[in-house]
Amino acid sequence: MIIHQPEIISAHGEAILQARIETNTPNTGLPETLWFTYPEHWAGAISTRSDSFLSALLLVAMTLGEDIECRGELSPRLCYNLAEYQKIFTYWQPKTFHPVQIRSDKILPAPISQSKPCYATTFSGGVDSFFTLHELLNPTPEKPNWPIKYALFMQGSADIPLSFTQKYQKLVKQYSMVTQNLGIELIPVRTNLMYFCDNRIALRSFLEAPLSGAAIGLGPMITGIFMPTGGLYKCYTDYTVGPITTHLLCTENFESYSHGSTNTRFEKTLAISNWTPAQKNLRVCSGWLDSETENCSQCEKCLRTRMILHSIGKLEKFSTLKPVFSFRETLRWGRWLELGFDWENESLKYAWSHKKKLVPGILLGILIGYLRHYLKLLLPEWIKQEIFKWTAEKDPHLIFDSAVENPREVKR
Repeated sequence: MIIHQPEIISAHGEAILQARIETNTPNTGLPETLWFTYPEHWAGAISTRSDSFLSALLLVAMTLGEDIECRGELSPRLCYNLAEYQKIFTYWQPKTFHPVQIRSDKILPAPISQSKPCYATTFSGGVDSFFTLHELLNPTPEKPNWPIKYALFMQGSADIPLSFTQKYQKLVKQYSMVTQNLGIELIPVRTNLMYFCDNRIALRSFLEAPLSGAAIGLGPMITGIFMPTGGLYKCYTDYTVGPITTHLLCTENFESYSHGSTNTRFEKTLAISNWTPAQKNLRVCSGWLDSETENCSQCEKCLRTRMILHSIGKLEKFSTLKPVFSFRETLRWGRWLELGFDWENESLKYAWSHKKKLVPGILLGILIGYLRHYLKLLLPEWIKQEIFKWTAEKDPHLIFDSAVENPREVKR
């Protein structure tokens, strides 16, 4: 794989950082260009080094088994760290990822900024994002204040594909107001990176790549990025935005941090349950509709979040979620329940201590969840396919079925 010299062009009020990508493997179906777009007034802060493109495309090259040649300047610190990064992924998924060599004739340290340190956090509007923002903006003696100035909001991730322009534009306006009220600038970013991983890499293994790629591109201005993680230390092999790998995605002038791996989803939801910005703007829905910016309140993620808020007596305070959690919805929550993350046990423990009248319903939902779990383990594959297509989330890969080669071709 060859990552050609990155360049910056301007179009439609955006600064576009792009690089041409060549592969040796025939008929890969990959786009010819990888690009990231930023607001045009950020053009002077964008780096044309290869660091952001290498961090974004490394896993793709590892699935192809192709060595990487970077034609732009490359950080020696990043190269050193990515050797360890590769070892981790080949250990976790040896059938998918294969070690590759990284080469460049321009191994040069990234220049150190002389301005005051300032940090950003990635932001999606979900529980993890609001928890990280809440923790960083509300320091304690044990956790001093961080100079957070920016929040990166991305289109082109598994959450908001490039085809969802209507949803993206609405959410940019909404979250710009939220962050402005918190003294933070929202930076809308778009990328076509997900088309490089489509049906090659499980999306849960590719969560860091678009975030790190977009953030490192702003290395001259931003000192570091916080990436909220939904995975705990004990299940880091299931989520790659986590403490094992995130810190390796750094250069001489840029640091990456994972945030939230010591806190369960229940603890995070409890922490933001009295915070007005979260109550008015929380977005957790996994419904794949461009026209919808509100939560459907019925999918697996909505039901999980509503159950937690229902258990702690805060559901009615969240205006973006259906306020009444019925007994029937408790059963639906059980139908969607995935075991191994302790979401159900924490809701049960809290209800047992504070709202015992909820305990029978939660126990019944858990029973349904356990039944589903063990049927998935024991039933023949052909029976499972028929049954669990009704109790499994849609395949998010389907929303990346037609690549957008040029950011200027995306409808506004």
